[in-house]
Amino acid sequence: MRELLELFAGMLEYPQPGLAALARECERRAGSQAAGEMREFRRFVEATPPAGLEEAYTAAFDLSAESCPYAGYHLFGEGYQRSAFMQMLKARYRARGFDAGSELPDHLSSLLRFAAACGKGEEREVILREAVLPALQRMTPPPGPGYAAVLKALAATLAGG
Repeated sequence: MRELLELFAGMLEYPQPGLAALARECERRAGSQAAGEMREFRRFVEATPPAGLEEAYTAAFDLSAESCPYAGYHLFGEGYQRSAFMQMLKARYRARGFDAGSELPDHLSSLLRFAAACGKGEEREVILREAVLPALQRMTPPPGPGYAAVLKALAATLAGG
């Protein structure tokens, strides 16, 4: 599971070289339902030039709040509760020596990398069960081809499929 979480985190970051390789490896490791979604995403990545991938990412995650990749927004909106959630995440990250880089702590890629870093155990399960999966369930699928498949594959993986 750790490796799958890392792969999904990489695919949910702004597109970088090697995205097709991440998708291919995720397709290989994922369960049957998720593998089908990852196949669709891999084909999309292989057929799309880098500038097109950047445009697709922006259209999928940056133009609509309903499909933004921030779990705290989907769980709490833009108010105080989201701020408290992010402070709690920062404290957990610090306690484990985890660095979320330049992303906000509630970005799906940060949460997935943290869950991977936690290894098996209650803390990883809490992050996935109480933050990532509910956020995925509340997100509106992003428009256009590509990234909706990643979100569906991630949800299927977390649900055990």
